[in-house]
Amino acid sequence: MEVRLIHLSKQFNEKVLFKDLNISFQEGRINCLMGASGIGKTTLINILMGFVKQDAGEVQGIKGRRVSAVFQEDRLIEHWDALKNVKLVCEKNISIEQIKQDL
Repeated sequence: MEVRLIHLSKQFNEKVLFKDLNISFQEGRINCLMGASGIGKTTLINILMGFVKQDAGEVQGIKGRRVSAVFQEDRLIEHWDALKNVKLVCEKNISIEQIKQDL
């Protein structure tokens, strides 16, 4: 199933990142977002990940799916050890002991 962004809009204060954006991401394809700093690439990924809410429009085809992204910045929770950070992205039934076994 494809992921579709329909009439998506997002701005912060007076800065419009995108307005009425329409994109389809086909299943099984690799997509790349490229552009200058500050145009909304990370914000768009954050919307897809559910970290940020769009101002208008709709995201279809993502509900109930596992979504992941690799960011340039550290996304670790600093006061947690490495095992807890790994567990955060594992399925709920995976224990710390199972993670240790896979190291």
